[in-house]
Amino acid sequence: MFAKIVSCTLSGVQGIPVDVETCISAGMPYFSIVGLSEGAARQSRERIRSAMKSSGFDPPIQKITINLAPTALRKDGASFDLPIALGILLCQSRIPCSFAQTAMVAGELSLNGELRSIPGVLSMTMCAKERGFNAMILPRSCAAEAALIPGIKVIGASSLLEVVEYLCGFREIAPAAEPSFIPWTPTCTALSLIKGQSVAKRALIAAAAGCHNLLFCGPPGSGKTLLARSLPDLLPPLAFDQALELTQIYSAAGKLPPGRGLMTRRPFLAPHHTISLHAFTGGGSNPRPGVISLAHLGVLFLDELPEFSKHCLEALRLPMEDHSVSHQRLHSSVTFPCDFMLVASMNLCPCGYYPDMTRCTCSHEQVRSYLHRISGPLLDRFDITLPISPIPYDHLQQDDSPSDLAAAQQILTAHEIQRQRFRKEDCLYNSRMPPPLIERYCTVETSGERLLKTAFNHYSLSIRAYYAILRCSRTLADLDQSECILERHISEAVQYHSLAFP
Repeated sequence: MFAKIVSCTLSGVQGIPVDVETCISAGMPYFSIVGLSEGAARQSRERIRSAMKSSGFDPPIQKITINLAPTALRKDGASFDLPIALGILLCQSRIPCSFAQTAMVAGELSLNGELRSIPGVLSMTMCAKERGFNAMILPRSCAAEAALIPGIKVIGASSLLEVVEYLCGFREIAPAAEPSFIPWTPTCTALSLIKGQSVAKRALIAAAAGCHNLLFCGPPGSGKTLLARSLPDLLPPLAFDQALELTQIYSAAGKLPPGRGLMTRRPFLAPHHTISLHAFTGGGSNPRPGVISLAHLGVLFLDELPEFSKHCLEALRLPMEDHSVSHQRLHSSVTFPCDFMLVASMNLCPCGYYPDMTRCTCSHEQVRSYLHRISGPLLDRFDITLPISPIPYDHLQQDDSPSDLAAAQQILTAHEIQRQRFRKEDCLYNSRMPPPLIERYCTVETSGERLLKTAFNHYSLSIRAYYAILRCSRTLADLDQSECILERHISEAVQYHSLAFP
């Protein structure tokens, strides 16, 4: 007796189809699963045997062999419990065989036969649709997530018994309805809570408008963290395709709450500086997304930047350029997207009060050693680096910065200008422009060219810094709705990139 049911596993955030082949033959009673690691296979056997008994189905007292093909593909997790159990029942002729040709099956079984949620359901459903399947049979808690993919029927069940009754025609299960997409609306109340710091607010608006990486430097209590945490209220809402892409990452990481469909809000992640490299970049024997991938299309905030390990900081350099992170393994390579906006804050010395020598207790060598934890190549990848000073008392009652609503509208207009500009390009924001697009879209007036040349020679800027200034000035021009980059835009962008460490 032989049966084959198609299931799915994850490779990164992509779904890979897996044939669950079941063979029941005469011989000594034995339950063997080929294609999973020995530990996972042993656990799966016990769950399936107990779940079938709890649901009223006795496993056959024969030799049961399960093969998960392709065998060379590394497979992990408990998503094969349900297809294996259905394969055994199919060999026993307890359920009809017609569904196996049209439906993909995945789900974890509990000991009492209930179905539990599994990670990566969105990717699995995408895979099922691409492979021409008409239906997806899943745990009910995952149905809302899978229903995001149109054109495929999603059957959500709460137990093995429900699935069997549905396949035999004894129970009706309505397909999960496709959820409506309601973009998250920012509250736009963040900037009004920050007193003073009009220059920093302007830099924050520019960073949000062009998705530029931003670094705040200053003493404790000057407002660096408060400024950074106000960014989610300034960024425009996600489009549907962006929300779908983000949901796919969170689903693969197992971070999507059960019963929740779409991620509609841009993520804001602020990991502690004690985070490990694998938790930061992702990876593991069966690679999963790390913090930098979970911050995709959102903000990654690194508070107290020099306190992070050197391995974590240097691991950021390539993802900040490629907007993806790759994990090489002996037999495979997995790539996760990580197109995030990096915002960081730091003090200029261990005690935090440099260059105020009346309060700073650090020696010059301690200051240099502390600042050298940030490498030049990493520092060069920040488009905006801004020193933050303590606020005088008189400025607490005076604030000439734009209102939250006006700032949000400025940013939204700048994003719309960029969307129209790059509608035929493989680019979304000014900060992502490669050099050919910079040459095409960053037209600078003559006086601005002279200023840029002077700044390039005076500050001994790198080519990366030169392009960063042009990208930033393009965003500043978009905020002013100016087609040409003016001298004042170049001047402001140069100031944002001229921070010099002692």
